[in-house]
Amino acid sequence: MNIFPEILSDENVKESHTGFSNALLNLSSKHINPENFETLTRIYKSTKQIHYRNKILKLLYDFPNPELQQFFEQAYKKKDTLIRKSMP
Repeated sequence: MNIFPEILSDENVKESHTGFSNALLNLSSKHINPENFETLTRIYKSTKQIHYRNKILKLLYDFPNPELQQFFEQAYKKKDTLIRKSMP
């Protein structure tokens, strides 16, 4: 049985914590279930680390949950807005 890393669920842990980084970057889609996908969306929304954001997008892309449609729409709009702001 694959267990979702507890360190990722702890909202008080800093992203710079080595255990946090290792847990997130070593996470695979088999660790994701309906109880913990919200943790990943919370991390995605709060982080500024692009490699964390990309990893979370890849993990959640094929996860079957209707609530993720809104998440992906918001993520796309935010990314599109950032790209437009960076253009001269």
